Amino acid sequence: MSPCRRAALALTCLQVWGCSEGPESRAAAGGASGASGTPAHGGVSGGGSSSGVGGTSLLAGSAGLPTGGAGAATGGNAGSETAGSAGSAPNPPATSFLYASGYAPPITTFTFTHATGALSPGSSVSTGEGGEPTFIAFSPNKLFAYAIDEQLDGPLASVIAFAVNQQTGALTEINREDVGTSVNAHAGVHPSGKWLLSANYGGGSVTVFPLRADGGLEAGMTPVPAGVRAHQIVFEPSGKVLFVPCLEGHIAVYDFDGGTLTPRSPARVDTDGGARHMAFTPDQKFAYVLTQNESTITQFAYDAAAFTLTPVETVEAAPGGNALSAHIYVHPSGKFLYASNRSDDSIAMFRLDPVTGKLTNIGYQRESLQFPRFFAVDPSGQWMVVASQDSAQILMHRIDQVTGLLEIAGTALSVPQEPTFVGFLAGP
Repeated sequence: MSPCRRAALALTCLQVWGCSEGPESRAAAGGASGASGTPAHGGVSGGGSSSGVGGTSLLAGSAGLPTGGAGAATGGNAGSETAGSAGSAPNPPATSFLYASGYAPPITTFTFTHATGALSPGSSVSTGEGGEPTFIAFSPNKLFAYAIDEQLDGPLASVIAFAVNQQTGALTEINREDVGTSVNAHAGVHPSGKWLLSANYGGGSVTVFPLRADGGLEAGMTPVPAGVRAHQIVFEPSGKVLFVPCLEGHIAVYDFDGGTLTPRSPARVDTDGGARHMAFTPDQKFAYVLTQNESTITQFAYDAAAFTLTPVETVEAAPGGNALSAHIYVHPSGKFLYASNRSDDSIAMFRLDPVTGKLTNIGYQRESLQFPRFFAVDPSGQWMVVASQDSAQILMHRIDQVTGLLEIAGTALSVPQEPTFVGFLAGP
């Protein structure tokens, strides 16, 4: 991001929040904290994080396999209560595709080899002059990809539909549509594959796009109010209910029926600290909300039948808070939780008690990370990749299923943008 953009966004943040930022700026953070990797909360070197690709379902993918070796994070009593079976993991294809995008027009494709964790550069597609594809969602059938064109400084944001080449992962644009407001932060495809929804940060709203049979977008419906700085699209598995974390300080909750959003009663779940992203355990017993403004994680008991959230406790996502936390994810085994802290240059790792849902910090991964925003786990659950926005690099890690910690695998790869998104898509 250009210095001018960072400075302008920092001023906006100070005016609106006093201690926060817009979706992509680091300037208001007051400097990085703990970037040297000093021990905190009993853990240090190494760490972990993982993420589903589309971010639209409460259920994660497959569990990873036990790993270890030099360079894995250690600290506190990590792993003392987590040994045991790794959970069931399906047999992944030999290769998958990895996509990286952010504050530059190209979306870069890599071929990912599951056996080794290696990435091979593939094709690149442009989103046009001035394009800002800061997040990508994928259709359930893996045939289509949808990139938001955030347009942080532009009048209208948009969504771009792509067809995915099943052999190479290459993207071919189908069409694009405006979201009807400024600055979109996230998108998600309905579990049926019939609709795409955009969380509009600038408009504080959600736009619903019907999807054509060829994967293209029909014109968006009238944006529905959600709350100041709407930031994520999260469906429960049936697609009947939508959750939208908003930095204003709540999660908007809607019934979804035939493309129509109707606020539930109650229509919001209040949170402190600016709700940015949320994640659910695979068994749907608990949900966790990460705040951007205060860098906290609030645990909720989740009633999957009534679609209700009841707060349990709140813990720090970063030492001292105020670390511009960005993304949160529960490992498919249900035993670990990870969160990215941009201005702390870290991925926070937690052990998750499957009975009580309570979190215990087991360390932070800071090595070779600079302003980490999004992170993703491959379809097998064995590998995790982190996007460092400020260094324009992505870095692969191996997940230790027994401890929940990470081991850096290989060296960081440069990408032609300030990466705000990385995501895996299983290959043929």
